[in-house]
Amino acid sequence: MAIKDHQPISFVTRTRRFLLATISLFILPLNLISGEQQAFILKSVNEIIEVLDEERGYTQQVVINGFSLVDNQVLSLYFSELEEVKSIVLETSKKGKFKKEPDKNIVIEGVRSENFYIGGRVVSFNLESVGEFRISYIINCDQLLYFSGVPSLFPDEAAQYSCIVKMPSTFSLISENDEDEGTAGFSAESSDSGIKIYNLQTQLPIKNQFDKATRLRLSIVPNEFAQEPFKYINNWYLNLLSEFDVDRLDHEELESFFDGASSKDSIAYRAFKLIQKEIRYLDIENGLGAFCPREAQSVLDNKYGDCKDMANLLNEILKVNGIDSYLALSSTISHLYDLDFPSLSSANHLICVVVKNDSVIVLDATEDDCVYGNPSTQIQGRNIYVINDTGGFIYNVPQLTSTENSSLIEIQIAQQSDKSFKGSFKAQFNGIGAVEMKRITRKYSFHDAKNIVEKYLVSRSKNVSYQLINAQNDRTVKLEGEVYVEPNASMNARNNLYIDLGLLLNPFELEFTETRAGNYTTYQTLNSKYIYTFKLAEDITALTVPSIEKFCQFGSFSLEGRKVSNREFELTYNYRLDQMIFTPEERNSLSEFNSEVLKTLDKYVVIEN
Repeated sequence: MAIKDHQPISFVTRTRRFLLATISLFILPLNLISGEQQAFILKSVNEIIEVLDEERGYTQQVVINGFSLVDNQVLSLYFSELEEVKSIVLETSKKGKFKKEPDKNIVIEGVRSENFYIGGRVVSFNLESVGEFRISYIINCDQLLYFSGVPSLFPDEAAQYSCIVKMPSTFSLISENDEDEGTAGFSAESSDSGIKIYNLQTQLPIKNQFDKATRLRLSIVPNEFAQEPFKYINNWYLNLLSEFDVDRLDHEELESFFDGASSKDSIAYRAFKLIQKEIRYLDIENGLGAFCPREAQSVLDNKYGDCKDMANLLNEILKVNGIDSYLALSSTISHLYDLDFPSLSSANHLICVVVKNDSVIVLDATEDDCVYGNPSTQIQGRNIYVINDTGGFIYNVPQLTSTENSSLIEIQIAQQSDKSFKGSFKAQFNGIGAVEMKRITRKYSFHDAKNIVEKYLVSRSKNVSYQLINAQNDRTVKLEGEVYVEPNASMNARNNLYIDLGLLLNPFELEFTETRAGNYTTYQTLNSKYIYTFKLAEDITALTVPSIEKFCQFGSFSLEGRKVSNREFELTYNYRLDQMIFTPEERNSLSEFNSEVLKTLDKYVVIEN
């Protein structure tokens, strides 16, 4: 077999919303990556998992049968550094008789990048000719919790999947969707030697059998933890932290940073901002380093780390200062699952939490502009598992409400002699909306941020231009600027002035992101209020404004107008969205509602002079 290092291939993607991606990868007993054109059919995948004990973990024998539809097809499998892979064999057949292919047709490659370190290996199989193939290999892994799911990431043509799990009678297999009659999807039997055997067989992709996108989550735990499997994960993680000695930190080095801090709250705030500002995010996932943070002092010295490192450094700083803080496993919005089942495959992130007066403050420093005390964008509404000495506990991170994410935009414009309008605008953004705007104003120079904000506003209205003059960043973001409305946004006819509502800012700006679970998220709820004040050149005799009030299961929209003075009138409209995660059907329903809202704005305000 050829062994070489190479630049990352296309299957590996990293964003700050997938901060513990190895946790996402390791859960596949069959870690199928791709074929170059996916011009192959998987006919069957057969696995035998044998649990040894807590120290030695498990072995896994895998046999993959398939059919290559083109010549020189490449099929690749990923293996982490925790998996010792051996006895790798590729066989092909043209007339029903399999023959072993030479080792040169199997290439083992390392994965590296300037932006992250994932460790592990990709094993690529070169299928030179059209026809049947068989791949077999054996995995040894000394971490029992690493086996945490059975896969279904197969093409729809996959004809059969089978998994046999053998374990000593002192262990229990737990799977999601357990029912009274036994472990969901598995038939169980016992041998005379006291070995438990679980068997799963299906003729369909598992996602169809169990209504899951890619896998059925599992945990194998000692019998004494069968009723408290989360506690087993808690204890395993505490042992891991102790083994790696991650808590070493020279706290005297940081004393000057907290000079003048009058309370534990102010210390926690300063520590959180310190990590956000001074520690550069760098994804490092090798072996147990995919789960366990590096030593706090080394992260502080190097000024970089991933979510685990940043959370652990923050946790150690807080503990040294007498603050009741802990590490917590987390599931992000973009992850396939919520952390609602005791399997490591349920988590893909690590954060720090502070417990104060029976309340939990979540601290995710990986998001540079996250406001202290607020959940980060990526963990709103998700479960976390707080690791502590008493067995840990689950906590559901609150989702920022539409009220907390409120925004207010006020525009005052006066009619000019050429029928155009000129004036000013003020905008204030709170919650997640403030985070998004901070990213722009912090990342870029004022000149570049100004161009971005102006283009953004122009894209949301017709015949209107904007000039940003000032931006203030704090817990909220405030913008100020000037507005110009072109003359063709209004017209005179039959002694009436008609003003096109298209000049109003689009009441919503939604970007849907598809999650790995097949849903869609906007990452925030909305409560956007707009107030326009129009000052006309002539007196208003009568004012006709379309009154709009619409509701859907996710929120509402309303618009109303009123005469303020002889030459002034006001338009106020509000768009509220109380949900941020949508099924495909719900997304379609919301899109239809939004289309109806835009149709109602395709009208004119009529002013009799």
